[in-house]
Amino acid sequence: MKILVVSDLYPPYHVGGYEINCKDAVDMLISRGNEITVLTSSWGVRKKTTQGNVHRVLDFDRYVLEEHLSNTSYFTSRLMRLRRMSISQRNYLITRKIISITKPDIAFLWHMGHLTFGPAFAVQQAGLPLCYRIEDYSIARIKKLFDEKEPFFEKLYHSLIFGKKYFNKLRFHNLLFISQYVKDYYAKAGFPEGNWRVVPGGLPSLAINDPIRRSHYPFVREDGIVRLVFGGRLEPEKGPDIAIKAIANLKSEDSVRKIHLDIIGDGDPDFIKYLNELTRSLEVEDRVSFLGKLTQPEIINLFQFYDALLLPSRWQEPFGRIVIEAMAQGLPVIASRNGGVPEIINNHQNGMLVSPDDPQNITEALRKLIKDPNLATHISRNAYLTIRSHFTLEQVVGGMENFMLNILKNKLTNLPCSF
Repeated sequence: MKILVVSDLYPPYHVGGYEINCKDAVDMLISRGNEITVLTSSWGVRKKTTQGNVHRVLDFDRYVLEEHLSNTSYFTSRLMRLRRMSISQRNYLITRKIISITKPDIAFLWHMGHLTFGPAFAVQQAGLPLCYRIEDYSIARIKKLFDEKEPFFEKLYHSLIFGKKYFNKLRFHNLLFISQYVKDYYAKAGFPEGNWRVVPGGLPSLAINDPIRRSHYPFVREDGIVRLVFGGRLEPEKGPDIAIKAIANLKSEDSVRKIHLDIIGDGDPDFIKYLNELTRSLEVEDRVSFLGKLTQPEIINLFQFYDALLLPSRWQEPFGRIVIEAMAQGLPVIASRNGGVPEIINNHQNGMLVSPDDPQNITEALRKLIKDPNLATHISRNAYLTIRSHFTLEQVVGGMENFMLNILKNKLTNLPCSF
């Protein structure tokens, strides 16, 4: 197949997991004999450029919906929205040009949030079969924006800027969801179910390592220190403050006095300042270290030296790439029972699930693992086996490829949505 892959970000320039997922899938699709053209934004480079099969030529809109506009003036927010409308038109024209040059068989649309829907309109109007990879809630949020009750003129303004007239003509028929939770979310949001399939995230087989190769078994160390790690964006929805509070709950217990948490990631400076103040107020400065942002290979290499990964998210994680990355190294994961995470973790079998926004629940899970190293070893082994059996990149990309081939073979029409 000749596939046009469209994503607003694409490595090595990325900020989260979905861009890495996209790059991994592209590399695997190429290895399986497909011809891939990647169309992405110029975010991260000085000027628009084409390198091999990657065209970094689309305009990037850093303001998405209302989330970045709440602290701006009325006039400034209006200018931002008008800018988005201009970006959409430019990206539409660029995409039409790339299609005319590369002549793909099908388009595979990943994250559109920072591109606007200009590229999607272009693909659709070119009569090209397309499918969407859905790894977040952004498209459903746009629909929600149009569904909300607003004053007439405000609603009319949103319709003009975000293109409700055109949004309703977009064809969300062929959708590949990263989790059942996200699929259900879109169904509840009112998207009429069509050719929908759940294909989770996955890791290359070479990235899945038998825990027997770890530097030590989890929660079994000669020095008696329990080493924990949090990895992710440092923002309230990811819950690093919850992890810090859980550590503070254990500081006075004789059996777990030697415990340390490394926090990997960066984020809003004000929130990072708050996290530092929290460690001081809870008197755990000597038990918490902020390592800053590390590369993905650096993080994965460090996993072998920790006893558990903490993922105390407040929000509904669509999937949780860092969860499978940790499990693939035999690292036990303690995660909030949110979103798509329970589709990966079977509580007390290959990981630990805890209540959201509940430091005490994390503390209790840690106590269990500290007091019962055999349970930790059992979880470590099963975590590795889970990823090896169900979450390899080969399995995932095979599912994606078959999905696209089925669209082409059966000429599955992308029917306009009837919201």
